[in-house]
Amino acid sequence: MKRLILLALCFTISLNVSLLQAQEQTTLYYFDEIIDDDILLGGGILNVSPNGKYAVGYDDIFMETGYVWDATSKKLAMIDTGAGESVLVNDVDDNGTILGSFQNEDGIYSPGYLKDGEWHSLPVPEDIKESRRKDSDYAPIAQAFSADGKIIGGTIYYNEGKFRPVLWIDGKLQEFPDLQLEGQGFYLYDISNDGSIIAGWTESSMGDRIAAIIVNGELKKLYEPDMENEDRFFLECIASHVDAKGNVTGYITDDDAILHGFIYNEKDGLKYISEGPIGCSLNDNCVFGSISVWGDASIIKDGEESTLKEFLKLDTDKFISTVTACSADAKILAGSGICANDMGAFSVPYVIELSEESRGEITSIQQQNVDKNSVSLSSGGQLFITGSYTGVCVYSTTGSCVTKDNQQGHIINLSQLPSGMYIVKVVNGNQSQSFKVFKR
Repeated sequence: MKRLILLALCFTISLNVSLLQAQEQTTLYYFDEIIDDDILLGGGILNVSPNGKYAVGYDDIFMETGYVWDATSKKLAMIDTGAGESVLVNDVDDNGTILGSFQNEDGIYSPGYLKDGEWHSLPVPEDIKESRRKDSDYAPIAQAFSADGKIIGGTIYYNEGKFRPVLWIDGKLQEFPDLQLEGQGFYLYDISNDGSIIAGWTESSMGDRIAAIIVNGELKKLYEPDMENEDRFFLECIASHVDAKGNVTGYITDDDAILHGFIYNEKDGLKYISEGPIGCSLNDNCVFGSISVWGDASIIKDGEESTLKEFLKLDTDKFISTVTACSADAKILAGSGICANDMGAFSVPYVIELSEESRGEITSIQQQNVDKNSVSLSSGGQLFITGSYTGVCVYSTTGSCVTKDNQQGHIINLSQLPSGMYIVKVVNGNQSQSFKVFKR
């Protein structure tokens, strides 16, 4: 397999795609083809340039190499690795400069960027062990651009055995040695347009990955699990994106493997807004999610969730599972779908180019429509409440209030309550809504 990949990467490979038309020329580019009968493409699109001209991702399933889609050719092309066999790709700017990590001839990964067909390395601390830099799971990597491209955010695995975030400002390395981190440390996913907010995950005191941000050098955990609750309810919690207004978006996975999206900002705190991860947001106007871990990509409009295919009127049997990125004007959406064949089920990249009509519908979505309340109860007894509210009271069937909470975005723990029916009253100012939940 490696030999075939190396031969293929001697030149740029254009991949055949399935073009599927929907109303008003919304087009799905779905990349589920086998290349040269031997190379199978996996993974998904991770980022789209703000102007929508480029989309990038990498295959973390079969080949560990990157690819780029451009709006001119409408094709996906493999990215030249340089001297090594592997390249990890994360972001792309309006000029087509690509961020990631690439191998040299000795198999050592370096963070850097690909510009005008040439890889440029970014500096790392001199004492970082080469043995770690040969392992893609621990490779130093450049993850995200600031708006002007002068600041690059990334992650380095230090000799102390922890991931730590770093910034490269005009190419110069900025470290955070005084950051007090537990467990495996902090892994960077995205930075704000001005580089002041760093989003990703850190470890809790219980060893779980939890969403966290770094603002002006200070670490803030967006959620900390209840140490007294033996039945920990979530699998992971990640802050994955920072939008143009500084809103941090991400998701938390409960013990039923259901993904709950959230938005965080300093003013409003943490708000759960959908059942599904948020892949990207358009200045708070659009919410994307997924119905389940392996479910259909979804979109929320007017408080109602529908699949992305239904919303865009895409008549296709291709499976679109997540939306991970979009252009600034919502013309380009991208992420991963699911392909099933004799090898099993695995993720594949896709790009959707929206018609003017579809794009107009997405960009017209208003934030207040997202704030309508809904509730869900995990099998571990964790109560999620979406939308804005000022107070919550949970009543038993006898009419007594068994628990109260007035903290916006707080996950209410009902694990100690007996099984049965409960009424959840959600209050927002002078208005209230009541919901029935059943605890197993």
